Amino acid sequence: MSTTARKRLMRDFKRLHIDPPQGVNGSPAPDNIMQWNAVIFGPEDTPWDGGTFRLTLEFQEEYPNKAPVVKFKSTMFHPNIYADGGICLDILQNQWSPIYDVSAILTSIQSLLCDPNPNSPANSEAARLYSENRREYNRRVSEGLSDIERAKALLVNNHPVSQRAVIDSLPALVKSKGKSAYVHLASSLLNNLAAQPNDAQVAFIEAIAAIGRDKLLSASDVADCLLPNVLANISHAPASPEVADAWIKAFQALAPSLDRAVLRSKALPVVMAKASASETSVASRLASCALLGALAPRLTREEVEQHFLRRGLTMCQEVDYVVRMCMCDQLAGLAKAVGRDVTAAQILPETLELVKDDDMRVRVAAVGALVGMLEVLPQDLRRSKAMPRLRQLCTENSGEADMARCLSRLMPTIFARVIGEQDNDQEVGSFLSSFRSLSASTDATARQTCASHVFTILQGATARRYATHLHDTLMTMVADQDENVRAALAGQFGDVCRLLGKERCQHYMKRPLLALLGDSTHAVKAAIAKNIGVTAFTSDQVYDNLVPIAVKYLTNGIASVMPAAADAVAASLRTNRRQHQRTELYGRMLRDFAHGRCFMRRCSFLIMAASLLARFSAKYFAEWCLSTVLELSSDPVPLVRLRVCPLMPALRSTLQLPDDAERLDKLSAALVTLSTDPDADVAAAARAVTGEFQSKPVRKKNEASPGADVAFAAFEAADKKKAAEESDMSMFADEIERMKAENGLDKRRQAAAATETAASKAKPAAKVAVADNKAGIKPPVRKPDALPAAGESLITPLPTT
Repeated sequence: MSTTARKRLMRDFKRLHIDPPQGVNGSPAPDNIMQWNAVIFGPEDTPWDGGTFRLTLEFQEEYPNKAPVVKFKSTMFHPNIYADGGICLDILQNQWSPIYDVSAILTSIQSLLCDPNPNSPANSEAARLYSENRREYNRRVSEGLSDIERAKALLVNNHPVSQRAVIDSLPALVKSKGKSAYVHLASSLLNNLAAQPNDAQVAFIEAIAAIGRDKLLSASDVADCLLPNVLANISHAPASPEVADAWIKAFQALAPSLDRAVLRSKALPVVMAKASASETSVASRLASCALLGALAPRLTREEVEQHFLRRGLTMCQEVDYVVRMCMCDQLAGLAKAVGRDVTAAQILPETLELVKDDDMRVRVAAVGALVGMLEVLPQDLRRSKAMPRLRQLCTENSGEADMARCLSRLMPTIFARVIGEQDNDQEVGSFLSSFRSLSASTDATARQTCASHVFTILQGATARRYATHLHDTLMTMVADQDENVRAALAGQFGDVCRLLGKERCQHYMKRPLLALLGDSTHAVKAAIAKNIGVTAFTSDQVYDNLVPIAVKYLTNGIASVMPAAADAVAASLRTNRRQHQRTELYGRMLRDFAHGRCFMRRCSFLIMAASLLARFSAKYFAEWCLSTVLELSSDPVPLVRLRVCPLMPALRSTLQLPDDAERLDKLSAALVTLSTDPDADVAAAARAVTGEFQSKPVRKKNEASPGADVAFAAFEAADKKKAAEESDMSMFADEIERMKAENGLDKRRQAAAATETAASKAKPAAKVAVADNKAGIKPPVRKPDALPAAGESLITPLPTT
């Protein structure tokens, strides 16, 4: 139906579409022209700059004689905008005129953002800050902007510090906001990138690489948004070598996540063009090497042989060592792309030649390539050519620092291949001899790396070869002059001992242990103490000496000490191996603290409950402690109930369905009761944790928890480990139940005693009243609301007889 209002709105829409004012836009809903959605962009050079604010406009049939109802959908902190989004603006109220159209309305609201009227406030706090503290007002406005809007606002003035802040936060913004964050911010950053210093350019490129490497965007979004920018900058190489290298590394980070069809159609032409121009400079040839290596694993074997193989092998013979070294870094990926036969026939011979290169840096890179292609080589070539060459290098070059560092870093990979194929004493012994040679290198870094690999090497060699091949090496490391070598060994000493077993440890490990414990360096002592897991005190010593001190501070200690004291009690319960001591200690906690008459002691028990939650398995806590904590949720003292509230989400994690269905119902009911507690603080605390409580997954027996994330899966794994360790840590259940029953009886006796005390207090008053009546003494009569006369006491004294 066409009415005056609808015709006018159609005209407003056409005018807004043909000649839109700067910074505003709007359109009617597809199915209702009387309902409009609009957007206002924050005015420049104001706190609103960079923001995008959505509004709704609701028109009536009386329009244009009656103003529409306009509300912000975005949250706004403004003197003239109500909490529900309503706008206090005169032209929308008593100053409305039919001459105003949609464009005029939106423009007026945009002007209101930067020119508010604090004398007619809709938000009194915003009006006060605008008048008294403009800096704080601007900060509050900025807090209301979204992360993307705030980042856009920082880019407006092209200030280097602001630009760098946005660059550093770009991966996090893309992770949380998706593609829209990159689309909104990248264009501004790219437009001004050339004017930025080199470190800022490299930081932006590394942010792009991180987005691709961490798969923060889908493959299609990477191809549409990131890849064109990377390829464009590779084609037109920047003047700075470090910036050009950063763009190549960005391509290397993006390539694994892209589809082959995209790489073939978009990246391959650019890479081939770069390779064809590689004769011009060393930098171009280096770029060509890196690009070929990144692209080769993503293409078919035929495409690699057609486009890359010959060029790559030619670069292995370049005059400039940096080109040969760069090509070595690509050989392992190239070998995996072309397969076993081509690798054996063409790539392996070239690699073995590079291992003998005149330049040490090239030889080191070639060794890395040789180890990287071991899995591609046929077994006979590995045994006859690759492994003997690597063994020879370990023995001959242990005195050359760069080669020793490289081989010590790669030794676990090499040794794993040896164990997998040639697990005989002769072959294994020869490589263990090579490991000993590297461990005696003159380079301290190489020796430290070897020390950090002792446990890994021993795993492959097995404990039976320790005495023959590794004990002397370990003793040499213990006495090494470099403290970092000794600390690296101390850090895994406990793992080595567990792998050797009790008998071998008693025979071989006493001397090195004493040497490490007596080391003069703090770092070595800290490393050995952290990993050997020694029990320094017996359960009786802890129970007789530490527990009384902890209980003392838990009873009368200051607030800052109580958590440590509570944790000491919880740790004693966890580590005590005597059942009667555990039962007695926990019974004391129930009797003197959980059921104590002093509310502060009940609060202390809740502090200890938090430590018990962290140290014990969920099943153990639910069995022994949960019911007591739930009882305290209905404690008559508000402070005790307040202490229970933060524990509720963690208590939910201790339950497992279907066994704990009844406990879950009680726990949920307790939280509901706390949420409606008559004490305002308790109710607020309970409501504050309700969301977290409801979001906690409840474990289900023999199946994965629905909605469980990685963190909860890790929690379940750790909880299972704790439960296995607690298999022999039960308490005397009858004794604990007897204590709980006595507590219930005590409470009933206390209630009866309180009633009797109240009655006994009433009897003397009654006797006095009877005596007064007999003596004819009448008590003073005072009106309920009358105040006592001057000098008269508020308490009426008893008459004397």
